[in-house]
Amino acid sequence: MIIVFISGLSVGYGLAYTNNVLDIINAVFGWGNSAALYDSLYSSIFSLGAAIGCSSAGKLIQYGRRRAHFIAGGIGIVGVGLQCFETLPTLFIGRLIYGFTTGLVSVATNRMVDEYVPL
Repeated sequence: MIIVFISGLSVGYGLAYTNNVLDIINAVFGWGNSAALYDSLYSSIFSLGAAIGCSSAGKLIQYGRRRAHFIAGGIGIVGVGLQCFETLPTLFIGRLIYGFTTGLVSVATNRMVDEYVPL
């Protein structure tokens, strides 16, 4: 049950925390006139990663749902770690990787619930 909660929490966190951070990122990188473009890219690259993660999750969960969660956790740590470096490429790549992790976890969790919860 905890896995279901954490899976939903990671999706909501990945989509929502960006709103609070964008003003700070704009100030650090000085995007100026092109701030709207970079804000849109930074927000939507998470969704791109989630779509890729959802698409590739079916192949990975064939080897086990629990193993898929562990692999997603490891990949997610790498993605979040990349976002700790204050360069533009690492922010975008880290966000893409974290989106991939979220897509993978959301599919693996739904499949796990489908197997364990009786109808």
